[in-house]
Amino acid sequence: MAAILVSSLVSGSSATSVSAEPLEEVAIENIADVVSDAAPDQAEPVQAAPVAESFVAEVGATEVTVPIDGDDGIEVLATIGGSELAATLSLPSGIEVDEGELASDGTIVFAEEGAAGQSDGGVAVQTLEDGATRIQTVIADVGSEHEFGYAVDGFRATIDAQGQAGFVSDGVDGAYVPVAPAWATDANGDPVDTHYEVRADQLFQVVVPGPDTVYPVVADPTWQWRSAAWGMTLNRKETASIKDYSVAAGMCGLFIKKKPIVACGIWASYLLTQAVTANKLKPKGCLHLVLAPLPGAIIHVKC
Repeated sequence: MAAILVSSLVSGSSATSVSAEPLEEVAIENIADVVSDAAPDQAEPVQAAPVAESFVAEVGATEVTVPIDGDDGIEVLATIGGSELAATLSLPSGIEVDEGELASDGTIVFAEEGAAGQSDGGVAVQTLEDGATRIQTVIADVGSEHEFGYAVDGFRATIDAQGQAGFVSDGVDGAYVPVAPAWATDANGDPVDTHYEVRADQLFQVVVPGPDTVYPVVADPTWQWRSAAWGMTLNRKETASIKDYSVAAGMCGLFIKKKPIVACGIWASYLLTQAVTANKLKPKGCLHLVLAPLPGAIIHVKC
């Protein structure tokens, strides 16, 4: 996630350069430019098109619908390993926003409620060229909220022992969707300390400014749909039961009924190793067994 200086969005524009455009429109365009510049990967958003009461962007097998009313949630349809994944993401908690506006580069900007054209605060949603969904929150000043919660309907947030964040479907069969590492950059382009936390089913991004942080700050989690994985999730009891090779081999028998591609002799040893690791964690973890697109991969998830 990133934080970046936005204080010059309006005040830095000359009267001659903005006189032909409403102040709110100028602010929307400037916020879109700033959040795009803030991203460390410099990935460009794709163009979105107005459709009814929403904006729709399509990249390959991924379609993202962003409603004008941010309370309605962002709908994503993606194809993973030949199966369709549908997910609804929330805008971040902790900031109240006005209706979304479409910037010229395809970014949908939700200005902070009641402050359009007058404050740097807001939320920007972008669909990237690789199909990922990037949600950037602009923190206007030191008095603004610095912790933002993200939810995905039918999923729960998880962070593994290596710090990889993501969302895993509720229930046994479903998908795991990774979230890119947290980052933040201030107005001067300097990094700001930030990290993820799991609270109930939500993934929170926490931004911790330092004494030299220059506002506003832009924070950005990115959902990586093309790196998502279909599979089956073992609960805590099932993960704990894998204590020797025979149990792992039996689990493999269940797995290959769904995807008869794995060689159980080798995979059972791999499963046992991952289960031992999960069972030693504090708190103890669970496992997501991938069926597609890479059958046999194992992902550590929060129980």
